[in-house]
Amino acid sequence: MPIAYLDDRNVIALVYDEEKDTEKDVKISVKQDDDEIPVESITDNDTHTTIVLAEDINLSRQTMIQFNGYKLPLEIGKYPTTPQFDQTYATDLPMGPIYTQESTTFRVFAPTAFEMNLRLENERIKMNKIDGYFEVTVDGDLHEQLFHYEVSHNNVTHIVNDPYVKTLTANGARGMIIDIDRIVPDETLESTISPENGDVIIYEAHVRDMTSHINSGVDEDLRWKFTGINSGQSSSYGLPTGIDYIKSLGVTHVQLLPVNDFQTVDELNQHESYNWGYDPAYFMAPEGSYSTNPNDPISRVKELKTLINRFHANGLKVIFDVVLNHVFAVEDNSFHKLAPNYYFRFNSDSFTLSDGTGVGNDLATERKMLSRFVVETIMYWLEAYNIDGYRFDLMGAMDTDTIHALREASYNLDRDVFLLGEGWHLNTNLPEDKKTVPENKSQVPGVHFFNDRLRDALKGDTFKMEIGGYVHGSGEYSHELREVFIGNMEPFDPSMSINYVEAHDNHTLFDRLNGDDWHPIVIERQHQMATALGILAFGTPFIHAGQEFMRTKDGHENSYNAMDDINKMDWDRAAHYQDNIQFVRDLIQFRKDHEVFQFKTAEEIHPCVSYIMRDEQEEFFALRVTHNDETHIILANPRTEDHYFFIADGETFEVVLSNVRVKDEATYEHSILLKPFEVIILRVK
Repeated sequence: MPIAYLDDRNVIALVYDEEKDTEKDVKISVKQDDDEIPVESITDNDTHTTIVLAEDINLSRQTMIQFNGYKLPLEIGKYPTTPQFDQTYATDLPMGPIYTQESTTFRVFAPTAFEMNLRLENERIKMNKIDGYFEVTVDGDLHEQLFHYEVSHNNVTHIVNDPYVKTLTANGARGMIIDIDRIVPDETLESTISPENGDVIIYEAHVRDMTSHINSGVDEDLRWKFTGINSGQSSSYGLPTGIDYIKSLGVTHVQLLPVNDFQTVDELNQHESYNWGYDPAYFMAPEGSYSTNPNDPISRVKELKTLINRFHANGLKVIFDVVLNHVFAVEDNSFHKLAPNYYFRFNSDSFTLSDGTGVGNDLATERKMLSRFVVETIMYWLEAYNIDGYRFDLMGAMDTDTIHALREASYNLDRDVFLLGEGWHLNTNLPEDKKTVPENKSQVPGVHFFNDRLRDALKGDTFKMEIGGYVHGSGEYSHELREVFIGNMEPFDPSMSINYVEAHDNHTLFDRLNGDDWHPIVIERQHQMATALGILAFGTPFIHAGQEFMRTKDGHENSYNAMDDINKMDWDRAAHYQDNIQFVRDLIQFRKDHEVFQFKTAEEIHPCVSYIMRDEQEEFFALRVTHNDETHIILANPRTEDHYFFIADGETFEVVLSNVRVKDEATYEHSILLKPFEVIILRVK
């Protein structure tokens, strides 16, 4: 039996699951309710039959195909992916539940559905179809009322939550209408952050990881929760954890892995599973497993607002990590149930789902209603939760027009908003000149990109363990390191470069180095060298939580769904590596104290920097930095042996910071003995 698909406004494809019997006469007619639509032409081939109608399909009516005495429902094919569909049905009207104390309007984009009902608590209310959307207004104050929709297509009726839902009951069972301004944190805290961004230094953390360790100083019933992250916490060693610890490092921004509602952690049995959160379900609602009461939709909103206020009260800005490039499962997602195929990108040759993200689907951000949704999602969190920035997962799968539009929208706020993302080149069905990748940076000014050139130059190929980097013992990639460090390697420049050697993805830096069978002391020095050069490089430093105490995940390369014993922030390990934590603090403070390291343009940087080059010392990193009548020299020895490094005749200098020397108050002339894997900052006297 064939399946009938709507491929254009008046074109139906009958697709056969086996070879069609060409000897039988085929009788085909198309009916909308009881009215037959005239057929203009029928074209057969071995796999499908194309039916061209004399008039357009009316998507507000139920359509059936009469095929040899059988009734076939008209399913949705290629039509929603065409530019004409967008031009016909896309609208600028607000979507979702639009709340006021006097009434709430429910408006849902669903052009291919012929019927929709609002289920408000126990009441069933018919919605009216207007062009490509359904709408109904209900009088009264509906704050804290539960709702969902029944949406009917030709072949199925779905129970579905609104994609614009702002909070839900446990595991996304039902959405709730809320007055977001009426939900206020229990704590009254005064923000100490500035509206402007100075030199941004990012610290990436996961809500659950921060509190899951037994020595986190967090009460057991608050571990894994938004409210578990607080100030005034300490481990059994008397060392700070939580917000006090992050603040002590000197970073400016905390980047939280996804905190919007995601799919694969059972919110009522959180101990049974774990996930980073890159399996999104509802983009505008907080994740329930991080709430002290997942059954109460209000508590997750209030507790996330409380966490953000706590960060702000401690001078830390907050960046949200968002996954607006795919959904967890297409068939179960509200987008697909409301407007089949419209929200997703398809391969042009086979009409299969595009999969540049590697998770089975790519969201079609270039389509008007999804582009709108992305921008409105970003602005909702910025305005309702007062966050300070966004990190876009797999941003290379998103179109530049949408990213530019949300950047422009953010300029309307009363504060700086920091935007960054993964600009990887992904095999998604989007023109190359429209992908948000570093090569297209001119289309998205003000957006920052993760710099994989610096990452790989320092620690080696992320995906090929046998290919080491600069810190692995031979000074490989010294030329690349010198160029990318000062922002001299296209397509990256310091104004848009996120400088990092470790993030939640892939091996931690410690695990990457530990795989080389070096002595533990050597691994620590290599780690310190890579971290130091990442922090000091021109651009925006990015530190993965725990990197400062040699975080390990026991060699796991992709711990997205490993349990807490792998992903936890190990506060016992933090106590062991206090010297290294202090080294990172000192690096951050040095960067803050010297304006030159905060420069972001070639015009500012290049007059201030020069490399000390010696033929016999080519693999050594030696950068002279001069600004405001003060000169510093950054040196790194990637070798396994001591080395006298000659700097300049008649020049004297002193040690500012080193990963090897505990305290060195000597004055040196001409040259200095570098220890194996030493990174050192000198001040010229």
